[in-house]
Amino acid sequence: MLDKTLMSLDDVAEAIRECNKLYGLTLSDRNPANFMKDLLRGANASNNWPASVAKRKFTGIQRTGDGECFEFIPYRPGQTEPFPDAFKVRADAPRYPVQSISLPLATKSLGRSDETWLIQTAINLRVVETHFAIAPAYPLLELTHLQMGIKLRSTEIDALFLGKAGDPKNPDSVLVTCEAKQAKDPLIPSQIINQVHARPTQRWW
Repeated sequence: MLDKTLMSLDDVAEAIRECNKLYGLTLSDRNPANFMKDLLRGANASNNWPASVAKRKFTGIQRTGDGECFEFIPYRPGQTEPFPDAFKVRADAPRYPVQSISLPLATKSLGRSDETWLIQTAINLRVVETHFAIAPAYPLLELTHLQMGIKLRSTEIDALFLGKAGDPKNPDSVLVTCEAKQAKDPLIPSQIINQVHARPTQRWW
């Protein structure tokens, strides 16, 4: 067992200062809210996790609001590493061409690899609409982009869409959230779950 499982922003900032003192580092303690995001960047997030914690079969999940930073949680049944990549691209996954001629040459020349540019490009090229058009698992009648970069108390949503499904004469409304990642960064299940669980009472825009 661990002595403490829920870590606050103050806890993390204090730990950063302590590590700087012990190991002669110069890490900034000004933005502890990004601690888990920084730790999970790249393809080797599990290697960044303390071996002593992994040995006890605990991983971590980001927490937001009320001064919280992250929480140690037990491994799920069958889990063998702190941060398994649950959404790896399969070599046999179907591939579909997406047109890019509608993207201005100036935009292409200024292309970047950060999440903001990726989600903007996906919206401009209607990648999400194409996905739902060719993936029959959840048929939609229409899909409309609402907003990018929504920061809520408990999560952040890179792009939000409003979909219509069911009876065309009396369709149901569904919210579709999108999370953008660079190719080297894994999708984090807790971020997706937090987007789905975000309460409608939270401010969307």
